[in-house]
Amino acid sequence: MNKRILITGSNGFVGKNIYNQLIAFYDVLGVSDNESEYTDRIMDVTNKEMVNKILDEINPEQIIHCAYYPHVEGCEVNPEKAHKINIEGTKNIIEWCKKNSKKLIFLSTDYVYSINGNFLNKEDSSIGALNVYTQNKIDNEKEILNQLDNFIIIRTGFIYGYDKGGKNFLMQMIESKGHMEIPEDQVVNPTYIDFLCEVIEKMIELDLKGIFNVNGKESMSRIDFARQIAEIFKLKNNPLRILTENINYKAKRPLHCKVDSSKVYEKIGIIPKMNKEYLEEINKNMKKENGRKIIYTRENCRGCCGKNLIKIISLGNVPIANSFLKNKSDLQKIPLEIYFCRDCYLVQIRDIVSPEHLFKDYRYASSVSKKVRDHFNQLAVEIKKRFNLDKEDIILEVGSNDGVLIKELKELGLNGIGIDPSVNITKMAREKGLPAINAFFNIKTIEKFIRKFRKAKIVTGSNVFAHIDNMDEVVKAIYEVLEDDGTLIMEVHYLIPQIENFQFDNFYHEHLCEYSVGAINNLLNRFNMEIYDAAAIPIHGGSIRVFAKKKNNFKQIQNSVKEILEYEKRGGFYSEERYLKFAKEIEKLKKDLIDKLNYFKNKGYKLAGYGASARGTILLNICNI
Repeated sequence: MNKRILITGSNGFVGKNIYNQLIAFYDVLGVSDNESEYTDRIMDVTNKEMVNKILDEINPEQIIHCAYYPHVEGCEVNPEKAHKINIEGTKNIIEWCKKNSKKLIFLSTDYVYSINGNFLNKEDSSIGALNVYTQNKIDNEKEILNQLDNFIIIRTGFIYGYDKGGKNFLMQMIESKGHMEIPEDQVVNPTYIDFLCEVIEKMIELDLKGIFNVNGKESMSRIDFARQIAEIFKLKNNPLRILTENINYKAKRPLHCKVDSSKVYEKIGIIPKMNKEYLEEINKNMKKENGRKIIYTRENCRGCCGKNLIKIISLGNVPIANSFLKNKSDLQKIPLEIYFCRDCYLVQIRDIVSPEHLFKDYRYASSVSKKVRDHFNQLAVEIKKRFNLDKEDIILEVGSNDGVLIKELKELGLNGIGIDPSVNITKMAREKGLPAINAFFNIKTIEKFIRKFRKAKIVTGSNVFAHIDNMDEVVKAIYEVLEDDGTLIMEVHYLIPQIENFQFDNFYHEHLCEYSVGAINNLLNRFNMEIYDAAAIPIHGGSIRVFAKKKNNFKQIQNSVKEILEYEKRGGFYSEERYLKFAKEIEKLKKDLIDKLNYFKNKGYKLAGYGASARGTILLNICNI
């Protein structure tokens, strides 16, 4: 499922944005000449032997070639360097693609139209060069046309977007606070990087071939675009007008570069917004990012959005349980306080660690544990026995980790697809040949999923929903992706045995919620869904597996649901008194444990700890051991 795509120059502005765009649904690997977050392998495109060796090992189905010496002035001053990187390096990529019958997507430039004057240029317009950089691109295009049958040439230019520390035109304007001299006589087609990346993904999806202009839909002078930026970002200075002839350029610049991109708009069905809209969007996102905190506090209930919350347990300040520190100075402790919602009965924490911080480089791999592997084997067998699935029916797993369930489903001949936000964990699944989507589970991801595949007969998630803050978004996405006669299988830590068996150390920041069946049903009811069956399962010290459906689904609600709901109510799990009593028991245990340890210490015993489990971290910290 996950087509392997290699991006050269993956650490550059364009390369890393394409990487981020494609990583969700494709097996993306980046190569560049230095280490970066987006570099999976170091590769010098000018070294033919290295290129052939690495590409043979990776064996991508498609290559997006972004590795280039992109400085127009630099190419003019140092044409030998430009030739080596741009001509010889690109030729090495082209030759490998030809030899191995692979597709090449090449990022060219709209500067190829620079000789045409004040005309609206289409793909069949004349091309020519005013400088070395543009001539390199034209020579590359000719080589591709002569050597390859399966290719896309993208003529684009004046690409802008947010890039912290980057040097695209937008970032130069922001960094200089608008104090720049901008030519008023150069007409360009500003192209937003996110739009360009979206187009490239759609081109891959539709398997397009040929030459395409990909630019924004507005032609405007550089000075007008600069003034838009200054106004929207409220920059201190207004950019200064200057004529091109008064700038000491080494490389000649075209005055008119108007491009018609209607061909690609029609092919892919996507039309860009106005630049003003994109700039306002970037400004809004920058403000949000600058104000974003790794830790923040939720003001309302996660299950019903109400505010009828009461604090029931306070475990003090504790570190993130599953984070291993490189330096002791990195230790950060966060309040671990547990709340109960009097309206929907959900037990939850309000101090939240951002999911990007928790899950981007997640270290828990499900397949490591035999007990967990056995559990997912049993779940896969139950799915096969219980549901009459066709081979085309999709089982979508939310929080699929390293693919432990998807592997079991595959071995039973079922069509499982996983989705997980952790880059490193998703790569583990893909390396096993398992279909895995690297993204957060939300409406945006699901819309793309349905477009690429179809709706799912079963959506399942095991030990994942407790980790999610915005459950409204998740349940909406489940409802959207689930077929009308489909089933949601939801496995979570079960609150009832956690309280009855005194598992207070199962409260930690990854577990935003501890669910009862009543709380789950109240959440689902808000989105026209309901539980129709449920059963306790032993995994993780006591969990619950619920089967839910859309309310218009024909499935009958089983007696098990009524029995469990009645048990929870009789046990006092729908009122705060049950939990306040539990809190007093925790305080007694803390005192007893510390007294016992002090007793052994005073007797001269040596005390040692073994292991680094999350629950061990919680116990040690709440007891200040």
